[in-house]
Amino acid sequence: MNKEKNTQNSIDLNLQAAGGVRACCSGFFGVFLPLVFAVLLSPTASAQKIKHPSLLYTAERVQQAKQQLKTDATAVSAWNSIKEVADANLKKNDLGKCDFLSLAYLMTDDTKYANKVRDILLKTVRGDIWSNNSEMLARKPAWNSELQLARKCGLSALAYDAIYNTLTAPERKEIAEGLYRIGVVPALGDWFLEPTRIHSLNSMGHNWWTSCVCNGALLALSLQNELPELRDAADKVYDQLPEWFAFAGDEIQNKPKSCDVNGGMYESVNYANFGISEALLYRLCWQNAHPSEKPNAIPEISNAQDFFIHVCYPRTGQLYSLNFGDSHTTITGQNTLMLLLALGSKDNNILWYLNQLEQGQTRDGFFKNSPTGFLYWPDTKPANQTPQLPNSQIFPDFGWATMRTSWEKNSTLLAVKS
Repeated sequence: MNKEKNTQNSIDLNLQAAGGVRACCSGFFGVFLPLVFAVLLSPTASAQKIKHPSLLYTAERVQQAKQQLKTDATAVSAWNSIKEVADANLKKNDLGKCDFLSLAYLMTDDTKYANKVRDILLKTVRGDIWSNNSEMLARKPAWNSELQLARKCGLSALAYDAIYNTLTAPERKEIAEGLYRIGVVPALGDWFLEPTRIHSLNSMGHNWWTSCVCNGALLALSLQNELPELRDAADKVYDQLPEWFAFAGDEIQNKPKSCDVNGGMYESVNYANFGISEALLYRLCWQNAHPSEKPNAIPEISNAQDFFIHVCYPRTGQLYSLNFGDSHTTITGQNTLMLLLALGSKDNNILWYLNQLEQGQTRDGFFKNSPTGFLYWPDTKPANQTPQLPNSQIFPDFGWATMRTSWEKNSTLLAVKS
């Protein structure tokens, strides 16, 4: 595709270049209102700008972290670890480490980190397209986006947001139009927007939906100053995100509802944490970028923390969680619970849960030595000694039950999946 082409013209042309206009999946039962991609991204869309950086690495969070370094030895150790990773990547071109480089710039104001992120983003948009997974492209219809593309969308969105004010106007334009072409188009084109959408809530694994849709929308949110047509797409995802939580299931395809009445998901602790946290991360970024907007209601997240706590096993050593398949005993709900706190939850049981974790016990956790964990790890000193929850719980919608003798470490826990 000609990179000089103005990508703000009809998005249908870009989608055809990315793999052709495809028929919608027949399994769609009215979960979303039909949206015409070309009309949605018309030049008449609202041009309201967002203030950068304002998505995840906000000025308020960065300032709080700087103050914490003056009194908290644990924070100092975590920051030194983050800066060490950032420094090691000054000589590399790894998009996957742009979060460390971005935070290093915001914490130090040293433009060498921002310049490296800029160079990585420019190299990215001048290079190959991201829709290159041969297995996915061989499907009928072809899938132009999957989890790896979604991750690149999210990393690019946060990096662009973090260094936005160091970029020249031509650099902003080139990066924005390039990321739109290789990220937003395949992600939201495949997973969310008409007329090219091929997925619906009851036609695929639930945790993939939030990752692909929310990371594509996060990129759209980050780019909307240069491409104001993307504002409506980002807002639509935010407005319709409650539908994913409220998905009632599909008896024909033997799919349970997304969320149990008592919290959690049937897809295991691993994928419940992944799917819910991807949704909550976008919710947090959107609300950070729209501080005057009243948050929309998602009733299902009110019990999310209780699920992860009820299915955990506090013990001497790493916290365990139930493993009823496609998970692991050391997988936790840490990311989901930390994001719930960031979104305003006051549940003291979450602090107890975080106190049970060993730093780094899961690969993708928001631990203190990760950029997100460094900015959002709460003060856990006010935590209760044990959770203020009953010793037993049933999850009737997907057939789990837990019974324990107490919440003390190394007590007896019996769990049943029916």
